[in-house]
Amino acid sequence: MYKVLISDAIDEQGIDLLKETGEIEVIYQPDSTVKDYLEVVGGIHGWIIRSGTKVGNELLTRADNLRVIGRAGVGVDNVNLDTATLRGVIVMNTPTGNTNAATEQTMALMLAAARKIAPAHEALKEGRWDREKFLGRELRDKTLGIIGLGRIGQGVAKRAASFDMEILGYDPYLSDEQFDTLNINKTSLDDIFAHADVLTAHVPINEQTRNLIDAEAIAKMKDEVILVNCARGGVYNEEAVAEGLRSGKIGAIGFDVFAKEPLDPDHPFLEFDNAVLTPHLGASTREAKENVALDICKQVRDFLLHEKVKNAVNIPFADYGKLRQMEPYVDLGERLGLLQIARASGPVKEVYIRVSGEFDDIKPISLGVLKGLLGPVSGDKVNLMNAALLARQRNIRIQESYEYDDSGYTNLIEVTVVTDDGEKRASGSLFGKEHPRIVRIDEYHMDARPVGTVLMIRNNDVPGVIGNVGSFLGSRNINIAEYRLGRQEEGNAALAMVNLDGPLTQEDLASLEQEQNILNVQQVNFPPE
Repeated sequence: MYKVLISDAIDEQGIDLLKETGEIEVIYQPDSTVKDYLEVVGGIHGWIIRSGTKVGNELLTRADNLRVIGRAGVGVDNVNLDTATLRGVIVMNTPTGNTNAATEQTMALMLAAARKIAPAHEALKEGRWDREKFLGRELRDKTLGIIGLGRIGQGVAKRAASFDMEILGYDPYLSDEQFDTLNINKTSLDDIFAHADVLTAHVPINEQTRNLIDAEAIAKMKDEVILVNCARGGVYNEEAVAEGLRSGKIGAIGFDVFAKEPLDPDHPFLEFDNAVLTPHLGASTREAKENVALDICKQVRDFLLHEKVKNAVNIPFADYGKLRQMEPYVDLGERLGLLQIARASGPVKEVYIRVSGEFDDIKPISLGVLKGLLGPVSGDKVNLMNAALLARQRNIRIQESYEYDDSGYTNLIEVTVVTDDGEKRASGSLFGKEHPRIVRIDEYHMDARPVGTVLMIRNNDVPGVIGNVGSFLGSRNINIAEYRLGRQEEGNAALAMVNLDGPLTQEDLASLEQEQNILNVQQVNFPPE
């Protein structure tokens, strides 16, 4: 018998669908506390949520039997995807269940803002017949700018076309052919800012989109522009929007989502009659609630009973079932990525990942490498789901290969990165299938543990260097855990990897590099073993 926890209120039709299988026990606990969930997550196999439940590390690490999380809706920012993925938990959503509801809410706010519906309604309730005060604007022959052309953005474009609006669109992930099919004029953000009479954004909230519409963007817009937000709070800088309303630069707004929800009673938007505001109702229709409940319950049922996967957001490789057993190799790949980005002089242009061993799918390993490479230099939180996308956004060319290798290692992962200064290579292996080792760096053979703080020291291969390094670290009260040395020929340069019990400061690293016979020093911070 499978157990499924439902921790947010959903339509009863979905609950009934799970129960009628006879193989699923439903634990229905909407609006409970984290403490309540901690008592049950250890025994559940499926978990269905909406936006109210936050599934973080503490809950995921206790959910030893959890196999699938189903989000009744689109956004999954309330789930720690990185932890879920590494623990082999599939995260699914329902991207189409509330598409129509959110699309219609966008059009409703657009029309209400243009025709001053809300303040006119309030005036009439107060006994005033102020027809001239509420002179509105038509959408016909106006230019609509749409940022983000997923399902909802495309739905808005389709409906706006029936209002005889000219439509400008910006979406870097949509092909020219798709723009042509949709009859949307492809353009840049600045062009949308300059020409749109009405602007709506349909993008997720992340580091690239947070405050996307700020004071600088608003300054580029037409006077009396109408802004609509039915996507995510935080995409628009609300202080900048309020100032635009105050100055008259912005003619009206229609907002359904906000950076902080519920809306504070002293929020600046509340002082304006030309601000139409709703409390996050984009998906709040009877039809949408029924659709997302039925959709997600079907998906969770089919996964648990038949291992069918639909609308999974964190499986960028072919065989999700092998992720758990491949975790040690994914981890080794990430450590190699961390090593290589520390050695890279300048932006990485190409990455070559060569794997040998008994692997059916090397994609998880490749994603682990990219996570390690991009994590220290990206402004995003890098995980296995977004690592390949972030690499493409940085125009990093990635090549993967599986090859027979007679090096003597049961498994071997080799990562080569190319920068303007040439290429650097590093190889790693798992000893006993659980202990990561760096076995080669360029032409140096090694046996080093990529764990914790590690110094990479390139030095002249002459007597006394190790003693000098030890004395230097001792003077800084830093203990050496391990000292691994590799060299090619006696008298040439040598390479050491030194595991420390604590990190050196940048000042200390610079001082160590000035020591006699030291050629180069780099510090890498690996995860613990």
